[in-house]
Amino acid sequence: MTNNIIHTIINQLKEGNSKEKAYLGFFQYGRDIDESCIKANKEGLLLYASYLLEAGLEINKRSFDKNKIETFALSPDFISENTDFDFHYIELLNKPRLEIESISEYKESWKDKLVGYVIGGFLISLIVLIIIGFITILKWIF
Repeated sequence: MTNNIIHTIINQLKEGNSKEKAYLGFFQYGRDIDESCIKANKEGLLLYASYLLEAGLEINKRSFDKNKIETFALSPDFISENTDFDFHYIELLNKPRLEIESISEYKESWKDKLVGYVIGGFLISLIVLIIIGFITILKWIF
């Protein structure tokens, strides 16, 4: 898809949808990420999509100098004031997914090791107490 076609789509989305009617909000009902949702009507979704398309076009205009973070500001004024969180900018990246999400090996921290030692110590103590209890019962019987 060419940049001109994308510009045309962006303009159509912005002209065909009223910001006064648009509604979009990001909400989280609990602590877990799976309890998050987007509440939106058609106008809100289409207008937000136009911002995302603009960000996609912006990638071609950026230089992506080393150690410089390229951002695209988001300032949609139709986002709900009651939203739990909002995205103020997009961090633009000009790399394929495998370079961005490189697979890293899990490194065990001292906290992880401590949990293992505590559980191991608890299990060893429990086994010792069971043996002592078994020996005590045998002494009572005989």
